Amino acid sequence: ELPDEELPVYADPDMMQRALHNLLGNAMHHIGPDGIFILRASRCTEGVRVEVEDHGPGIAAADLPYIFDRYYRSRSDAGKQGTGLGLSMVRWIAQVHKGWVQAESVEGHGSVFTVYLPF
Repeated sequence: ELPDEELPVYADPDMMQRALHNLLGNAMHHIGPDGIFILRASRCTEGVRVEVEDHGPGIAAADLPYIFDRYYRSRSDAGKQGTGLGLSMVRWIAQVHKGWVQAESVEGHGSVFTVYLPF
């Protein structure tokens, strides 16, 4: 879901590609039974908002405060591939660009990861 207008930000293209690759990879890894994940971008008061939404199992409320920490793996991901670095890298990339990232999730209903980048 992308707007017709351009949403220019000053950002390193390789770093932005890495951040989106991590978020989209997670969405595919946790895709729900409907097989849908959504990438959307829009203008907001802060600059540009980029969201990745999945309809997967969601994230436990107890895990949510820690998911952007280095090497953190939720209990539900035990035994699955991954290093626990992807979301911490997304947070670092957003911060390097004077932005931030947040996650919203309801167990059983999926997650939305939002990256905010200033103009």
